[in-house]
Amino acid sequence: RKHNFLDRVRKELANDPLFRAEIVIADNESDSPMEMGILTTDNRDFFPRLYNVTEKVHSRSGVGLRVRKVLGGRWEAQREDDYNPREYKLEDYDARPGKEQ
Repeated sequence: RKHNFLDRVRKELANDPLFRAEIVIADNESDSPMEMGILTTDNRDFFPRLYNVTEKVHSRSGVGLRVRKVLGGRWEAQREDDYNPREYKLEDYDARPGKEQ
């Protein structure tokens, strides 16, 4: 597989936020498109930056860039002051639907 190396590094790092993108580069003069992989960590602005880069390359050079796949996602760390866990007892749940079956 072409993107095996980036996948292995992505799985090894395994820190969120971590993104891997596959980009297809196609111009009108070439019959076979090229591919490029991007791997980035700790980049919370990945999606806007990826969009800006692809648009700038296209507008300045005329070369078309198509994002084929992105692995990862938007991830926000949970702040400790927002974390308020609660334990539930069995009596907290309505047992009627189960008993009516």
